[in-house]
Amino acid sequence: MSPALTLTFPTGLAFSPDCKSLYVTDYGAGDIAEFDVDPLTGAITPKSTPTIAMPAAGATPRRIVTATIGGTDYAYVSDWTNGQIVQFTIDP
Repeated sequence: MSPALTLTFPTGLAFSPDCKSLYVTDYGAGDIAEFDVDPLTGAITPKSTPTIAMPAAGATPRRIVTATIGGTDYAYVSDWTNGQIVQFTIDP
């Protein structure tokens, strides 16, 4: 593994429901890093737009889970600083 994306304080990992993407919460940077997953080797590489910004100022994303609900893929992220769970739609 040689991702070209340096994380500050990675705290949570979750694969997309189809296992084509890996999401990593970065507590230190306050965002979520996105990686493509090679289906043959499992190697990860940063996506062309490698981060998802948290919506609240000063957010500290910690844990992340993914789920498919009603045919739509979602990620749920705990934001410890703001005391909330943030929902994102996962785009294929």
